[in-house]
Amino acid sequence: MNIPSSLKKIAKVAQSPIYAVGGSVRNFFTKFGKTDIDICGPELTNRLLLPSGARLKVVSENLGTAIILYGGDEYEYTPFRTETYHHTGVHTPSSVQFVSDLQIDSQRRDFACNAIYYDLKNAKFIDPCNGIKDCKDRVLRQVNDKVFCVDGLRILRLIRFASELGFRIEHKTKQNAYENLHLLENISSERKRIEWDKILYADIKYNVKDGFINGVSLAHKLGILSKVSPDLEHNVLGVEQALQQLAYAKVHVRLSLFLYNNPNAESVLYSLKYSNDTIKHTLNTIHACKQFERINFNHMQLRLFVIKNFLYIDSIIDLLYALAQGMNNEKNSSLIQVYRTVTLDKTPKTLRELEIDGYDLLSLNIDKKNFSKILHSVWEHCILYPNCNDKKWLLDNISKFL
Repeated sequence: MNIPSSLKKIAKVAQSPIYAVGGSVRNFFTKFGKTDIDICGPELTNRLLLPSGARLKVVSENLGTAIILYGGDEYEYTPFRTETYHHTGVHTPSSVQFVSDLQIDSQRRDFACNAIYYDLKNAKFIDPCNGIKDCKDRVLRQVNDKVFCVDGLRILRLIRFASELGFRIEHKTKQNAYENLHLLENISSERKRIEWDKILYADIKYNVKDGFINGVSLAHKLGILSKVSPDLEHNVLGVEQALQQLAYAKVHVRLSLFLYNNPNAESVLYSLKYSNDTIKHTLNTIHACKQFERINFNHMQLRLFVIKNFLYIDSIIDLLYALAQGMNNEKNSSLIQVYRTVTLDKTPKTLRELEIDGYDLLSLNIDKKNFSKILHSVWEHCILYPNCNDKKWLLDNISKFL
C-alpha cells in the first residue's frame, strides 16, 4: 500500500501495532481510487504515543475514536473493541468494551472486504474474514450473522457499497438483510437520507457505470424503499418506469425524477428531512415540468414560462430530457431554443433587472400599495418585449400598467 510518510511516523512511534482498515485497504485490492485512511489498534486513544507535533482531537469518548492531526494529514483512530446493542438495529451501540485482539475487533465490522487490516509497521496484511478473496471476486459478504440485527443502517450500506463498487451481494448476506428489513424503522431519517442520496449518486464515487441504477433496482427488489420512507415506493409501476428513465438523468435531477410520479413527493422529502432549499428546488422543478407537459404554450407563453422558472430552468430541461428517455421532441426543443434566446437578449430575468423600481414609481406619485402589481405587469411585458426594458420608455408609458 502507498502509505503517507506522516502515517508511517505515527506507526513507528506507537508502542503497539497500528493498522489501516476499511475502505483504504479494500480499495488497494479493488484498484479503486484513494479514500480516507482509517486506522485502529489495541491501544486506547488516551494512551497512544505520538510523534512530536502530532495533535489528538477526541471525536467520541464512549467509542474511543479520535482524529490524529500530523504533518498536514489527519487520520481517524479507533481502538479495537466489541459493541453491545440494547435495542436491535439502532446503529449506535449502547456500550463498548475495548479489547486487544484483532480477531475480536473484526467481528464488529460489516463486510469481509472492509475487515482487512494492514500492519503499518511491518507492512503486511492480516485477513481474518477472508476479505481479500472477496475483493478479487467483487462480492459483499457479511462478517457474521449478526451484522444487520445490531445495526439496521448496514442494510442501506450494503446496497450503497454494491452500487458504488459494482459488487454482487453474496446470497446468505442478501437473505439476512431481507429478513432484517424491519430494523430500518429504528434508524433516524437523517441517516437513511444520507445513504439514500449516496445510492442515487453511486456512479460518481468510483465511476462505476450505472451504479446508481443498480443500487435503486436492488433497493426496489429487496423491498427497502418503503423502509427508507413509507411513501417512497408508492407503486411498483412508478418505480420501474423511473428505473428506465434514470439512465438519462443527470445527477442534479435524479431525486426529482424518482419522485416525479409520486403523489406523496412532498411527504417523502419532509420525512427524510431534506433541506428547505432541496425541497423547494425539487418540488418547483417537478411542478414546472408537469405544467409544461400539460399545456401547449405558444411562443410568448413559453418566454414567460422560462423566465418565471429561470432559477430551475436547467433542472427542468434536464428532467424533461430524462422523462423522454433521451429524446428531445419538438416541444422540448422549443423550450431549449427559447431558453437560449432569453439568456442572450435583454430579457429581465428578475424584477431587479427592470430599468425602473419603486423609487421611480414613487417619483410619479403612484400609490405604494400598487407598486408590486405594477412592477410585475411591467416585468411580464418586458419578458415578452425585451426592448421595452428602457427606463425612459417605461416611465413615459407607465399608464399602460396602472
